[in-house]
Amino acid sequence: MTEKFWAKTGAGNFHADGSPEYHPVICHLADTAAVAMAIVRSYLSPVAITTLETDLCPQIIL
Repeated sequence: MTEKFWAKTGAGNFHADGSPEYHPVICHLADTAAVAMAIVRSYLSPVAITTLETDLCPQIIL
């Protein structure tokens, strides 16, 4: 896989062979989605959630 599909490198973290540690983009996207859903479910009011569902992203089920 090429580096185009890697989201992040570790903060100066390297494997024993000297190659940098990578965080695959799919894992980064899953992490980001999980955090976003936790914020939505914990902090947004029902009115705000309804607004998101109907006006901004009707294809996504919150």
